[in-house]
Amino acid sequence: MRQWTGFLAIGLLVGLAVINVAVAQEGLELGRIFDRYNAEAKAGDVNKMLSLRTTESQKEIRSQIAKKEDRDYFQLISRAQVPESYQIQHVSRAKSGKSATLYLLGQYAAMPEIQRPRTRMEVSVTFKKKTARGKSTRLSL
Repeated sequence: MRQWTGFLAIGLLVGLAVINVAVAQEGLELGRIFDRYNAEAKAGDVNKMLSLRTTESQKEIRSQIAKKEDRDYFQLISRAQVPESYQIQHVSRAKSGKSATLYLLGQYAAMPEIQRPRTRMEVSVTFKKKTARGKSTRLSL
């Protein structure tokens, strides 16, 4: 009886280790997408930023930034959302598998333009699976 309990405990630990590796890999993939988006925000490249978003989000944002002053404000707010550094705290996947949320603890620079002191805050970023031409899927903001 003790032998079975030992095998069961080992099996459970191995299963948890495999799950933790999969979650860590998913967190790294989402982190890379988040990093790309942040790099484009710092550069002020709205088109590249939007290419990392869902089609619905792209349409909504484009309709709101048609005027130059709205586009400039969007770029300012986008830069404000770029952390100096961050740590992934947790990754949560929807039961459907069609979305995932990255929970971060980020350090943000002071920004006088929006009257924000240097701060640390918790942030969640949701990603959705996006099908490209009916073949592959990728996660996007």
